[in-house]
Amino acid sequence: MKKWVSFLLIFFAFSFSTKAATEMPKANELQKEILHDLAIREMYPSMSQALDKQFGPNHQLGLQCQKILEIKKVDPGSFYFEVTMEGMTYKGAHNPPNDILTVIMSNYNDTGKWVIKEYSIKERPANYVCRNPV
Repeated sequence: MKKWVSFLLIFFAFSFSTKAATEMPKANELQKEILHDLAIREMYPSMSQALDKQFGPNHQLGLQCQKILEIKKVDPGSFYFEVTMEGMTYKGAHNPPNDILTVIMSNYNDTGKWVIKEYSIKERPANYVCRNPV
């Protein structure tokens, strides 16, 4: 009887620990996606400035499908970064032009605020995949 109880205890211990271990990456992945959304939200004003520079302040274009392509640490041990982001343009109720705006921004400057280092606009490829917020 004691062997049977011991076996059940060991069985349940393994089944619960295995379940917790398999669920952990999902929680970590969700956390990464939430941080991704937070960074996009913080960078959105700079991306809008790039649209203003390209099309003028009255362009009436919006951005959707924003995603971070790369984040570089400019100075190790600091809070200075260089971020490459992209988004798809739209006009009105998500109508074309549907071009892809890519912006490189950095906060490595005297003010510590995000500034645009460079930007480019290209035609959207047919196989472009949108990243939706969490």
